[in-house]
Amino acid sequence: MLAACERPPPTAPAAGTPPSYTVAATGTAPRAATPCDLISLDELRQVFPGEVTRAPEYHAAFGIAACEWNGDFGRLLVQQWASKGHTPQDEVRDLVAGFIDPKSPGAAQRVRMVSPRDLGNYATAVVEARDPSAGLLSDIAVLSIARNGQTLVFLTDALDEQQRDASLDKLVQLGHFAYARL
Repeated sequence: MLAACERPPPTAPAAGTPPSYTVAATGTAPRAATPCDLISLDELRQVFPGEVTRAPEYHAAFGIAACEWNGDFGRLLVQQWASKGHTPQDEVRDLVAGFIDPKSPGAAQRVRMVSPRDLGNYATAVVEARDPSAGLLSDIAVLSIARNGQTLVFLTDALDEQQRDASLDKLVQLGHFAYARL
């Protein structure tokens, strides 16, 4: 399932042990030519083990390039476009709006937006499980980051069966891989 709303700035995730993964140091990784180059297959397998296929996409009318990875884990979509005044936080808010019941009082306030560390200003992530009684109509797993005039949005359905914090760690790990090449 893939996912935003009007609310105060996101809060930082709770302090804890950062996830263990290997990522190129910022500034030393080559810039990615396409969204499919933002995350290597080896890096993706660090997060989602198993066989993976990938397919590039381009939506000229919207100026959006994308890459879709599919595997036993599910689906990961990364979209990239030139930043145009919207922050990553704005992008996530807009996406989450499509996953909440507008008639459910307080549904938007139940969505916990966080600011992952070391992914630039306004980096924002949301991972929430479907809960129709709370107005959350679908699972949400989204991360948006921006760097060098480009915005990235990560959407995945691969985190449905996992705990929120573990899912958030995996999504942020993918963001770190891509951020080094953006």
